[in-house]
Amino acid sequence: MTLGRTDSLLFVSTLLFNPFGNSFVFSPMVVHTFLPSAMGAASVQSDTAIDDSIVYQTSEVGGLTGSLQYSNAGIAVRAGQANYSANLLHFAGAFSATSAVQSLHTASLFLNGATQQTAWLVGLRIALRQ
Repeated sequence: MTLGRTDSLLFVSTLLFNPFGNSFVFSPMVVHTFLPSAMGAASVQSDTAIDDSIVYQTSEVGGLTGSLQYSNAGIAVRAGQANYSANLLHFAGAFSATSAVQSLHTASLFLNGATQQTAWLVGLRIALRQ
């Protein structure tokens, strides 16, 4: 269990299944998901870490782990205004997979007044060996 400002589980899955790692310069997956551009705000309206959060990670079983993340978004008196994230990671031999989801609730995410955003990610890697 981890408390405080913790990496977003969606961000963790993005980095682990990105061929360019955590590069914010060369990685299209990171650039288009987490950085604003000339076309507007970033696709995912959050930082790469979530403040005031708690993360629970399961033990590894057969290469599979799962994590859950919760944050009250700094708004303790507003029920339903929390941020949630979860991911599953599987690493076993040449096969790796992930799925992640993140649901954000904030005062204002977009110019249109939306206050909630949910993002999903699914990743698969099969290493071919010679």
